[in-house]
Amino acid sequence: MQKHPLCQQPFADNRLTLKKSEFTYLRKEEIHLRAWVVVKSPGIPFPVGVFRADDTHFFASYLECTHQGCEVEPEGSYLQCPCHGSEYDNQGKVQHGPAEADLKTFAVETDTDNIYILLK
Repeated sequence: MQKHPLCQQPFADNRLTLKKSEFTYLRKEEIHLRAWVVVKSPGIPFPVGVFRADDTHFFASYLECTHQGCEVEPEGSYLQCPCHGSEYDNQGKVQHGPAEADLKTFAVETDTDNIYILLK
């Protein structure tokens, strides 16, 4: 399985900007696409997980488990909390407890080259 890259990005105007190219990688001279990129920024306690549904649709979730505040991690097409096993779908909706509430999510906008995660 391809490891999910951790991108360090500053934020300005209450948004993170991520290059769409962060979702591509080269292996054996072929371009492949990642499903997830994890974005960390100074001033934001937990990273943001960005899931790529297709070239124009992305979902962004704050990776703090709503059960007891552990950092959740991308696992294939879902997110999992390593502390107590809560699972969330790729849009941050709780699938299995003990968490009862969905992850905090952010609106996402895109243009040709970038993904903008609106932190408000």
